[in-house]
Amino acid sequence: MNDSALPSESTNASDPESARTRRILILGLITVSIAGFIIAAGKTHPVGARPLTWTNTEHLGDAATETLRVTSFNIHGGKGLDGERNLERIAKLLEGSDIVGLNEVHHRTFEGTNQAHQLGQRLKLAAAFAPTERRWGRDHFGNGLLSRIAINDGQQSPLTGTYDDKFRNIITGNFEWQRQNVWLLITHIDRTRDRKQQLKAALEMFEKTKTPAILMGDFNTTIDDNLLSSYFKSKSAKDAVGTSADCPQRIDWILTCGFEVVSSQCVTNDASDHPMVTVELKLSGNR
Repeated sequence: MNDSALPSESTNASDPESARTRRILILGLITVSIAGFIIAAGKTHPVGARPLTWTNTEHLGDAATETLRVTSFNIHGGKGLDGERNLERIAKLLEGSDIVGLNEVHHRTFEGTNQAHQLGQRLKLAAAFAPTERRWGRDHFGNGLLSRIAINDGQQSPLTGTYDDKFRNIITGNFEWQRQNVWLLITHIDRTRDRKQQLKAALEMFEKTKTPAILMGDFNTTIDDNLLSSYFKSKSAKDAVGTSADCPQRIDWILTCGFEVVSSQCVTNDASDHPMVTVELKLSGNR
């Protein structure tokens, strides 16, 4: 018999060891892959305050108009009451606005651009996305700003919160209109345990800005809330939307200081789970 044809003792001994090594390597790769997937899918907060990044700036104009139309809309990621995502319905409601504050803006994983940019393209308005959350390694969810007028010093800043997976921010900036510098703030306040401290912070920021100024967004707060009602009693700011039979318990607000309200609407709709609030403003003679 040819001894060279027989498997050696060392080869037999190494086979179980090699199999164990391969199993360990495969399990390690699977574990790392699962961990990476979980981390990528999890929500993280964009780091600190940062300037706004603008798109569609070719649509900016001089805004030489007698009045200013300002709109605040929580678009619910473009999802309507029928469960369908349709930005065309959102865009149609926003037509004619000069300044738009958006809440619950999405940048979905398989879409190349965020919804603020997409709406800006449809409406021929400059657009900025202010993400509050990152997911899958990209900015995923947050607030937005659409404008016909150039916004100066645009910035997003985080609001203090106690959650590990829910984050909020506030957009600030200013723009020139009718030879006046107008200050602008846009936010989306938490619905539960962080609501009061975040709303208080936003109102304090608004109070410190120069006049004329606008603060708008989804406050998750109705008019019967003590913090908000007492603020209107003690400060010069006004509820520009006002009371409406269509939206008696609305939580979406536009606060102004240094403006007169020409008209206002709270528009119930099927394009989102929130009404759209919109006001037409002119500068007050008592600034």
